[in-house]
Amino acid sequence: MAMTSRDLIQARLLIGDILDDLGLDAYLFEIELRDGFWELKVECAVDEGWGSYRVALDEQQLQAGFTDESARKALQEQCRKSLKECREGPGESK
Repeated sequence: MAMTSRDLIQARLLIGDILDDLGLDAYLFEIELRDGFWELKVECAVDEGWGSYRVALDEQQLQAGFTDESARKALQEQCRKSLKECREGPGESK
């Protein structure tokens, strides 16, 4: 499937919102479409500096997450589990 600029913008906005909701202390991320999945690359604050993580996200689930709350929650839970080493911001809980 050919990715459009709109797809990339929507994916970045959705994942940015999901990562914000996780309450991470500090992070940077990129998201790229691969063959049948989206690869999320996250660098985040961990107890000993910065950590680098990669998360494979299902393409159909990510697209569903644009409009479907249950798909969004599933993506959020996948990110929460994959990024559990990332430090939380003050007053946040995972």
